Amino acid sequence: MASEFERAIRSGNYCVEDPPISNSRFGFNPQVGVVYAFKCSEYGKLIKIGVTKGSILEAKARISTYASRYKLSDIRILMMFEARNPAKIEESLHEEFAANRTSVYGSKSNEWFNITQKSLRNAKDKYTNQANLNKFTD
Repeated sequence: MASEFERAIRSGNYCVEDPPISNSRFGFNPQVGVVYAFKCSEYGKLIKIGVTKGSILEAKARISTYASRYKLSDIRILMMFEARNPAKIEESLHEEFAANRTSVYGSKSNEWFNITQKSLRNAKDKYTNQANLNKFTD
């Protein structure tokens, strides 16, 4: 028998911006992650869209580690929000911008896109708008 959380996930009845609190309506801390996007001076207008498990602070730490590993400077975070099922949202963003994907490190599977900040903002609004939420996180 499915738990209340599993039924809510399947039906899409949860909020993208619900905080990962232990006294949630599900009685425990469901998996929450962060969807983020940033740019850096080395790649001009290119934007990296990614996801990480955990909190906003953990996402910022991950971006910092990524920047150090690839010697990126002047990091500017353009988007960052907590979400349940963040991998699905990231996947949807990648699909939405697939025609603008570019290969920074020679890998076809990387997460860099040649998109405008306005396009990114519009996409974020879709994923954080309650009226459209079920389309993207069911």
